[in-house]
Amino acid sequence: VFGLHPGQRLISMAVLNEFLSALVLNRQLGDLLSLKDILRMNLCIEATIPFRGSTPDGKNYFDLMEQRLPEIAARHGIDLSEDEVIDTLRIAVTFGNKDIENFAEADPGRFLDNTWKLLPESNAALRLPDVYSIGTYRQALQKMAVFFENLDPRAVFNQYRGVPSDQAYHQMLRYARTNIDVARDYLKLKILSMTVLEALAVATGGDAPVSLFMGDVPREGVSIKRLEYFLPEVEDAPWVDYSSVIYKLLESGRSNETSFDMKNSPLSLFLYKSLPPEKISNYMERSRLMFAGELSAHDFLMEIDRSVVRAIASASAMMVFTRRQGLLKYANLP
Repeated sequence: VFGLHPGQRLISMAVLNEFLSALVLNRQLGDLLSLKDILRMNLCIEATIPFRGSTPDGKNYFDLMEQRLPEIAARHGIDLSEDEVIDTLRIAVTFGNKDIENFAEADPGRFLDNTWKLLPESNAALRLPDVYSIGTYRQALQKMAVFFENLDPRAVFNQYRGVPSDQAYHQMLRYARTNIDVARDYLKLKILSMTVLEALAVATGGDAPVSLFMGDVPREGVSIKRLEYFLPEVEDAPWVDYSSVIYKLLESGRSNETSFDMKNSPLSLFLYKSLPPEKISNYMERSRLMFAGELSAHDFLMEIDRSVVRAIASASAMMVFTRRQGLLKYANLP
């Protein structure tokens, strides 16, 4: 079913996870169910390997499996009729789409909320909310951004022989495309805000915990000091769309809090209101040189709008007293 052969090394984490899930199922239920049922259940598990897209001639995984499944069944002496093959694959495509139904969420805030909860799974440092560094968080965001940049919305969901219906399928694709586009823009602003903060940290003593510069994640009933309390108000700018999904996400936030991050993004909102889109894109490009060691943190900061650097450095100086003098040098830039 998985198209693997004995001795093959499994590199893809997605394939490994699904293969091990199927292996456990076979071991636990192999003596309780018929081979036909085991085969069909394995097919459903394998169908949850995501984002496989289509072949150049337009065939998806389920179209190809329609040809393979009878061969697999015959090899193991399983009597599987043509109708059973089609029925099995219809169940499998429904199961596979259900596994990633978050991409069809009508509310981008809820989509990002569920996506954000996965960050600690692939970034162990984020499981310690008061310890992880600015650079660690920025790298975690960058990994997620690369994923979304390379993800083709057309490869998210599948359709097989009218399941799901054309109407439902195209709606799922529309929502997936919207959510992916929003995630890309949202992450760009989140990464840039962490990049500026990281540059200030490196230029004044080295990378530091996010909580040192931004303050702890707010908790109900606990009064804390936060970086955004010291940021100035920003005048209205022509590029700011107060009704946009991005603005609402930055101001009001994702649907829920997480243990490692606030649901709203006041520092990213400050950058969104302060910098036109072309400058944000340019600074993102320039930041790659800093991460590659080709541009110092100080030189990177010197390329950012002075008003932005001064404001964030001044707010940081109110948070990090051990680096106050170094931060004030940037807060008082001419």
